[in-house]
Amino acid sequence: MGGCSEPGTPDGGYRCPLPGHREGVTDDPAVPCKDCLREFGTILRPAGTPSPQRSPEDTARLLAERDASVRAAYDAQRRAS
Repeated sequence: MGGCSEPGTPDGGYRCPLPGHREGVTDDPAVPCKDCLREFGTILRPAGTPSPQRSPEDTARLLAERDASVRAAYDAQRRAS
């Protein structure tokens, strides 16, 4: 499911958080990958300064929880096809 920043990519990074982009890898789950930053340029609005209390792992967990229902819907749709 695109848009979910998942830990555990082969190089230890996170998947790009932008919806539909599963190939990009970033060091911070709240920051799009370099390819998306290059392609979208100024269209992307900065997320602001990350909270010093929130680690990349915490951010990834929060995004995964946020996206769980959408991932489940896509999985159900794939199973039904």
